[in-house]
Parts: sequence; structure tokens; C-alpha cells
Amino acid sequence: MRSHRLMAVAGILAAVALMGLSGCSSSDTASNWTTGDPTDPGFMAVQDGVNTFIDSTLQYVSNGFYTQGMLISNGTIDPPSYVPINLDSDVVVTTYNANSGWHEIYVTRTALAYGSHWRDSVQFRNSDGQYQQNPSNAVEFSYRHHLAIATHDTSATSFKFDGHSSMEFSGINTNTGTVDGTHDWSFWGKTVTVDSSAWHWMTFNSNIHSLTFTKNGSDWLTPPASGSVTATLEHIYKKDTAAPDTTSWNVNVHFGSSNIVTITQGDVAWSYVYGQ
Repeated sequence: MRSHRLMAVAGILAAVALMGLSGCSSSDTASNWTTGDPTDPGFMAVQDGVNTFIDSTLQYVSNGFYTQGMLISNGTIDPPSYVPINLDSDVVVTTYNANSGWHEIYVTRTALAYGSHWRDSVQFRNSDGQYQQNPSNAVEFSYRHHLAIATHDTSATSFKFDGHSSMEFSGINTNTGTVDGTHDWSFWGKTVTVDSSAWHWMTFNSNIHSLTFTKNGSDWLTPPASGSVTATLEHIYKKDTAAPDTTSWNVNVHFGSSNIVTITQGDVAWSYVYGQ
């Protein structure tokens, strides 16, 4: 599965920085909840951020699967294959620790509009739970990801992001892989217009529960066939000199024949189909 990993995530985050206040909702809500108004300003302010969080979760899972194909025959990472490299702006370091079985990939990028630091760690294991350098015949692996990215100029429309993922992949020697773990990130975005400035802060803490993926050839297909992601979200919004408004939300995403997202605040719930 070939993916322009860093740029894909950067594009996702830039979209949040410019997110509009729009959304859609369905009535597929549990009976013990009050159905939320899809035009509620609070819900509209967080829905795009929630969708971006789901996008990034699936992107990071894809990145984990992607690491399997990025080791060359001697069990080392090939940096140009792992991530698009700009030799004028990127510093890339790859290592393997034979004592712990962990591959480490470090990428530091200084671009015109932003700077970033990216660290991936992966450890492959066999059916006996013993780590090995090469993914050949591995049945599971652990994947750790950290990305920090920020625009240089914070006086105009801009953003900062810091994300951490810790995921466990199993069944990778079959055609059905399973992923469990955590995916957390914090985001700060500033939008500047002619007559005003607005700030968004979003902090997600999530758990990934038995996401199952089907393999087609060498590719793992997304979205997952089943499983769920649960998350808490704190959202802070501030405009001009007004006091900041802080709200807390819960997010549940259930994947299957219909990929249902439910966002709750107190006893009010909004549900809709992810991707629609």
C-alpha cells in the first residue's frame, strides 16, 4: 500500500485549520438519548474535527500496515520508499536495535510554510512472540507513531498539531488483520479574516477496539470491516476578545455495513454515517 504519509496527514490537518461550521445528521440514535439538532452551533463546530480525527486514525492504521513493505531484504528501512524525501529540507535517520527488536524511523522536515518532526517505531514478532528484524512470516507487530507539525507564521491563519499512536497489529500472516490500541492528538488552529480572528483547540484521547481489515493482494482495505473507536474530545473556541468557550464531548465510531458516528454531550446525541 503506497501512501504519501506525511503529506496526507498535513493535508488533513490543514483542512481542520480552515474548517467551516457545517454538518449533517441522521436519526439513528439510541432511545435513551435526546436527538441533537444538526444545526446546533456547538455540534457543527466539532463535527468536522471529529471527521478529521477519524480520517487520521484510519490513516495511521494504514501507515502501520504500510511499514511491512518498507523493509528491504536485509531487514532495514529504505527511507526513499518509506516517505517522500526532499534532500534539501529533510533529515531522515533509520535504525534497528537488535537487543529490543525495534526499528526506528526519524524524519525532520523544514518546508516553506511549516516544520515537522516524525518518529515511527515498529517491532515484528513471530508465532512464539519472539521479535525478529524482518517482517517475513511475522504474525503480529507493534507500531508507535509520533508527529508534531506547525506552521512557521502564527500571526495569520495557522495551526499546530501533536499526535501519538500506540497500536498492536495481529493476524498479519492471514487475510484478516486486527488492530487495537490508542490514538491521541491535540490541535490548535487560528483563522484570520479581514475583520476578526478565531481560535480552535481540540484534544482527542481515544481507544481502538478490534478494528478488522481485509487483505486484497498486498493491500489492506479501508475502512475496516468491523470494530470501533471511542474517544473523548475537549473543544475550546475563542473569537476576538470574547472569553473562550470550553465544551466536552464523547465520540463513538462503529464500523461495519454502516459506519456510524455518534457524538454525545450530556444526554444529547448526534448520529450520522461517516463519509457521507
